[in-house]
Amino acid sequence: MCLTSAKSELFELLVKHLYEEKDKDNSIELIKIKKSVEKQKIRIANLQDMFIDGVVDQDSFQSMNKRYKEELYLLNIRLGNMSSNKLKVIKFLKKGVNALSKMSNPYKAASTLRKQQFLKAIFPGQTHHKLSTFLR
Repeated sequence: MCLTSAKSELFELLVKHLYEEKDKDNSIELIKIKKSVEKQKIRIANLQDMFIDGVVDQDSFQSMNKRYKEELYLLNIRLGNMSSNKLKVIKFLKKGVNALSKMSNPYKAASTLRKQQFLKAIFPGQTHHKLSTFLR
């Protein structure tokens, strides 16, 4: 299986598309987290206004402000992790496409047993019968 540049790009686009379809749930989670971040910012601003207006005493202000800021900090960490994970997956997929494109010669030169080992590593859990179609 020798991947030309065009085939490699097409394969990469296909894998990205499949990843993005799976990533829709993460997108919904990302939207929820962003809304929570905005909600926390509004809470902090409202709390500050209530403190300035004398509605909330200093002890209450400090404890609530600390709690809101800690929640905001944790939400921002979750946002960062989600963005970082997506970039890592895309980078990993690009490396995988490149590695697959270079497997052609070692695979063709391998013995049947070695080819089976290649295929079992790529397609774990597949039956021998299904994998034997690739050995021809």
